[in-house]
Amino acid sequence: METLIHADAFFFISTIGFILVLFLVLVILLYVLQIARDIKSVFKKFKDEGGALLDDAKIFRDSIMKRKDWILAFLSSVLASRQFGIKKKKKD
Repeated sequence: METLIHADAFFFISTIGFILVLFLVLVILLYVLQIARDIKSVFKKFKDEGGALLDDAKIFRDSIMKRKDWILAFLSSVLASRQFGIKKKKKD
């Protein structure tokens, strides 16, 4: 009879422990799901902004390609002025 009481006490304490562990696991799972939702929204914002950034880069590239003759002429004049030794005068 005493063994039966010990077994009942063991199962009662085990059940309470199992319920507490299950409750803690559920709480942790809820926090993990909240974090996963937040990460998902951040990645969605990154994706949207990345698309906008690519559109801006395309517009910038197109504007440079439209004015490439002017840019090349400007760069060649800058390089030519440095090549022929046009320097600023030093103040004494």
